[in-house]
Amino acid sequence: MVEIGGFINEKGDFEDEYLSYMVDVSSTIVGSALGVSTIATFIESSSRIREGGRMGITTIMFGLYFMLSLFFTPLFASVPPWAIGHSLVMARVMMIKVVKDIEWVNVKEGVPTFIAMLLMPLIEWNYWGNRGLRGSKFA
Repeated sequence: MVEIGGFINEKGDFEDEYLSYMVDVSSTIVGSALGVSTIATFIESSSRIREGGRMGITTIMFGLYFMLSLFFTPLFASVPPWAIGHSLVMARVMMIKVVKDIEWVNVKEGVPTFIAMLLMPLIEWNYWGNRGLRGSKFA
């Protein structure tokens, strides 16, 4: 998200990088302990940044639209899995674009990325791929 938002400095880092990772991991742990659904940062959030939304107003609007979509859940559930497979493939293609920017010789960056890239297609769930990435970064 920081790359899309333009917050990366000349060394490839961003301000309070470690703190932001700790907040992401901590919110996932606390959310899981409280029984809340998965709390994570995904590539879908980049659409808000790309369209110019840098404040919380875009997040509030997305939340309202998600609440509105609850009424359409039966309609969405009637769509067969093979009909949405194309969009999942496109999401993976968008995620793979940043692979060229990864420093594969740097073990701290290359190994966690490889683990995440391996887990996501094998278990077919981005959540565990992202958790593998976060967990291996701090290991």
